Amino acid sequence: MDPKLKTLMTVMELESYTEAASVLHLTQPAVSQHIKRLETIYQCKLVYFEGRVLHFTQSAYLLYDFAKIQSAHQDVLFQKLEGVENPVSIGMTLSIADYYFPASLRSYLIEECVNFKIKVANTDTLLEDLKSGAIDCALVEGMFDQDIFTSHIFTEARFMPVVARTHPLVGQSVSLEKLLSYPVIVRELGSGTRSIFENWLTAHNHRLTSFQSVQEIGSFQTIKTFLKRSNAVSFMYTKVAHEDIENQELTYLELEDFELKRPLHFVYLKHHLKQNEIEAIYHLTQK
Repeated sequence: MDPKLKTLMTVMELESYTEAASVLHLTQPAVSQHIKRLETIYQCKLVYFEGRVLHFTQSAYLLYDFAKIQSAHQDVLFQKLEGVENPVSIGMTLSIADYYFPASLRSYLIEECVNFKIKVANTDTLLEDLKSGAIDCALVEGMFDQDIFTSHIFTEARFMPVVARTHPLVGQSVSLEKLLSYPVIVRELGSGTRSIFENWLTAHNHRLTSFQSVQEIGSFQTIKTFLKRSNAVSFMYTKVAHEDIENQELTYLELEDFELKRPLHFVYLKHHLKQNEIEAIYHLTQK
């Protein structure tokens, strides 16, 4: 990788010229020269200070992603040139790993005894892992940059409001305005389900803080436990709540003008050197 790009990445990750210089074993003036040289090459401002606080421009973030992706591609190239066969590395969101894991892919991984790694994390984390080369492909439910990633829809899932069967609003056709007077439970920032729900709220001129209170929980099992013991509402894919609804502990809420069906995507970096292997994994999700 171009040392200047490595310098920019380190400065952005550490948010400090001084710390970047120490990590890279450079002088601070050398770090500054690398950044200025990049600004000259790409004819754009990358960094600026407000007082003593370092900030980065949108151009810097674009260049950071470019450098990160190029580094990932280079690592794969070296592995191929050296004949190194690494295990297939697949990322999945929590919803997909626990409730939408493609049966044919699971059977293949189990029955063929192949080497593989599966990482479960939220959508934002998985997308960053794809850029860095930490994983080869991912099954995600949130938004992603189609200029960076090749994608296929591997299934669709219905997104619904879920409450306890004893909730006061059960059995009614409920307006969003009425629902806002109750607590809402959401996943952590970076979660695809949270992003989908927040985008829907924005389209209806509301935000999470429009609810009586906002409770953030990183586990669906814990979210469902809280729902059963409160008057809160949460939004999730139908398979996530299916067993609890069958057991008559939770139920779907009839929310007026709410009809949301979302595609779940299989994604990987464009121009990936392992594209053939990755596409073979995608085809397993379709059997």
